[in-house]
Amino acid sequence: MIDQAKLAQETPLFEHQAPSLSNLSEKELRKLRSDIDVLLPRGGLDGLNLEQELVDQYHAVKGLQAEVLTDPDCPANQRAQCAGQVAATLQKLIDLQVDMQRDERLKKIERALLDAIATLPESVKDEFFAEYEKLAEAQGATV
Repeated sequence: MIDQAKLAQETPLFEHQAPSLSNLSEKELRKLRSDIDVLLPRGGLDGLNLEQELVDQYHAVKGLQAEVLTDPDCPANQRAQCAGQVAATLQKLIDLQVDMQRDERLKKIERALLDAIATLPESVKDEFFAEYEKLAEAQGATV
């Protein structure tokens, strides 16, 4: 459900006709998305797109960095902190991409293994899976 209390506190963005989103800057579009997300109901972790959340965070931090770097009154330590946060968020994105590539590779290996097993005689398949389940259980993995 939409949070009606939060919605009531908001001032209308437009009286008659919505402005074209194509005329807004990236910063304005991200702010608008953030404002919309506040009004939408929170879902569970299963409905959360972690990759998109991380990308959104990266763009937000990059925007903050751009503001900080152009602000002559911003102390050097805050500039350094912002640069460090950009680097940390970028590293998380890289790690996520590497994990996803590894997972995809493992899926392909698993598919090839299952295809190879499918060509074996039934008695060999049964013996293989019995041993496989026993070894998996010993390692704490359920099959």
